[in-house]
Amino acid sequence: MFTKYILLWLPMVVIGIANGALREVLVPETMSEALAHQLSTVTLFVFLGAYIWFILPKSGIHSKQESWGAGAIWLILTVFFEFGLGFVSGQTMQELLNAYNLFEGRLWIIIPVWIGVAPRIFFSFSNDLEGGLKK
Repeated sequence: MFTKYILLWLPMVVIGIANGALREVLVPETMSEALAHQLSTVTLFVFLGAYIWFILPKSGIHSKQESWGAGAIWLILTVFFEFGLGFVSGQTMQELLNAYNLFEGRLWIIIPVWIGVAPRIFFSFSNDLEGGLKK
């Protein structure tokens, strides 16, 4: 099951990289770096949500516990990936932690939290929708 969740998570890395590339190409140079990162966080939130919504019915997740488990694994993988990539690129721990500082206008913390809870939210929503359609 762990392997399945990792395989389902890998496209999220591609989505994140593509989102960053889009930010670099489409965001005007007149926009501040902070605002560009905030906008990029919002678009990544939407792209990841769409991906999770799309794959969830095909994922083999059949219970609330499994949806929480998938989200927890994806959250952990995301944070390890971010910090690992940061260390490899020469960032300090303080620089990496600053990306999570809401008090400085950094919204990045929304992404791992979203990755952690989205499977559970969408699982419940799809079950409620299916139940409502059957009545």
